[in-house]
Amino acid sequence: MPESLFRVALNDAGYGFPAISTLRELCKTSITATAIRYATYSDDPVAIIVSSGQRIEYCFLSECLRDLPGLTWLRKGDPVPRNTETHEFNKNSLNIQGASTSEAWTNLDKWFDGAPSIEMKEDVVGLGSYLRTLTVLFTDQAIELEDDDL
Repeated sequence: MPESLFRVALNDAGYGFPAISTLRELCKTSITATAIRYATYSDDPVAIIVSSGQRIEYCFLSECLRDLPGLTWLRKGDPVPRNTETHEFNKNSLNIQGASTSEAWTNLDKWFDGAPSIEMKEDVVGLGSYLRTLTVLFTDQAIELEDDDL
């Protein structure tokens, strides 16, 4: 997935998990690797979170989320936040093993301490025999902070 070619494809792919699926097919890469690349090069607010059960394994943030003042990154071992689609999804191991998908709306501050309350789409997919869950948080709306948020 060379950066220059990936960026061109990213511009036409759309948003969230559907875009990641399109890019995965185009690049012939794993869904997880494609999702990480998507977050790395997206100009939009995107968080890629991999969890196992009710614990975070790791996350990647797009640059505009990484630059948010006060946002605390998720760390390995942190709990998956309650009242999220991922938390509910991960309660049933058949969702993960069967590579099921789910989607909902969430707020960024449910996931990240210190983040602004921004509505984001939460796409969730089970990673099958990998026994992990991939969560994609995204919005195509720019994050506009109020002066007192800076």
